[in-house]
Amino acid sequence: MFTIVRVRNGVTETLKDSSSHLEKIFVDSITASHLAFALNRHLLPNAARWEIRSI
Repeated sequence: MFTIVRVRNGVTETLKDSSSHLEKIFVDSITASHLAFALNRHLLPNAARWEIRSI
């Protein structure tokens, strides 16, 4: 299982499910990678990047 996280100002943020306050969990890394890529595509160059982590 995988989740998407980023570190901003030394604090780790986990991507939350849009319909709740719970962390978004992915069963496979490919789906998580696609979403992380989509999220990072719209960030400013110096912004914290989203990455996938195994849980």
